[in-house]
Amino acid sequence: MTEYTSAVEEIRATYDEATLLKIKEQGCRSGAAEKHNVPSQTNSFFDKYEVEIKGYIANELGDEYNHELWCNNSCDLKGYKNASTWTFIECVAEALWEQGTWPEEKLADDYFDSGEEKYGDMDYEGALEDYKKAIALNPNHASAYTGAGDALSEDGDQNGGGPEKFTEAIGYLDKSIEIEPNNAYAYSCRAIAKSRLDDLEGAIADYEKAFEIRPDSGHKETVGGFYHHLGKFEEAIKAFSEGIEYAEKMATPPNFLISPDLFKGRGDAKKELGDTKGAYKDWKKAKEMKAILEKD
Repeated sequence: MTEYTSAVEEIRATYDEATLLKIKEQGCRSGAAEKHNVPSQTNSFFDKYEVEIKGYIANELGDEYNHELWCNNSCDLKGYKNASTWTFIECVAEALWEQGTWPEEKLADDYFDSGEEKYGDMDYEGALEDYKKAIALNPNHASAYTGAGDALSEDGDQNGGGPEKFTEAIGYLDKSIEIEPNNAYAYSCRAIAKSRLDDLEGAIADYEKAFEIRPDSGHKETVGGFYHHLGKFEEAIKAFSEGIEYAEKMATPPNFLISPDLFKGRGDAKKELGDTKGAYKDWKKAKEMKAILEKD
C-alpha cells in the first residue's frame, strides 16, 4: 500500500487529469471523486490529514470557512468530515488547474479517447459531449472535430433530428478539413452527412477527394451508386471500373476477391445504357465473387 506524505500528494496520485477537471467543474457531490464518495472514505481521509485539510481550506477560503462547514452540517461530526474532505478535494482540483499542472492538449486527447470509446458503444450523444470537451481544450484537434461530425451524423440517422444534425455535422467536418486538408476519413464522413441531406453531388466530390488521398475501392463503389441514382450511367460505369481496377491492383495472390457490388453496380449501369451483353458479363462475375465469399 502506497504511503503518501501529504493529502495533496494523495489526491494527485488518486485521480487523473480528466477526473480532476470533472471534480473542478461538477464538484464531489456529483460522484466524480469516486474514491472519496461515501462517508467511510471521506471520514478516514479527514482523520488521516485533519491538520493539513483544515489549514488548506482556511488558506484558500478564509479562516471562518471551517466553522461554516461545521455549522452547515448541524454540528454532525461525520457530516462535517465528509464536507471538509469534499471541499478540500475541490480546492485542490481548482488549484492544480490554475497552476497549469497538465498540458491541455493531453487532457484533450483523454476526452477524445473517451469519445471514441462511447462512439464504439453507439452512445453518440455521450461521444459528442466528450469530443466537444476535447475541442474546447484544444481548438486545433482535427480528429475531435471529425469525431463530433461523425457522431452527430450517426445520431441524426439513427435517433432522429436528421437535417439539422447533418448540417451541424458538416460544420464540424468542414473545420476538421480546414485544420487537416489531407484527412481522408473526414472527407468520407462529410460525404455521408451530405448524402443524408440528399446532396449527392457534394457527397461524390468528397468521396473522390477521399479516394485521392487514401484510395479505397469502397469509395468508388459508393460514388458509382450515387451516379446511378442521379441517372449518370456513364459516370457510374467509370467509377465502378476505377474501383475494380484499384481492387485488382491491391489484391494479393492467391486472393483476388473483389466486392461483388462493384461488378453488379457496373452491370446495372451498363444495362441502363443498353449494353446487355456487358451487363450480363458483370453480373456473372458478381455472382462468382459472391459465391466464393459465402463459401469462405
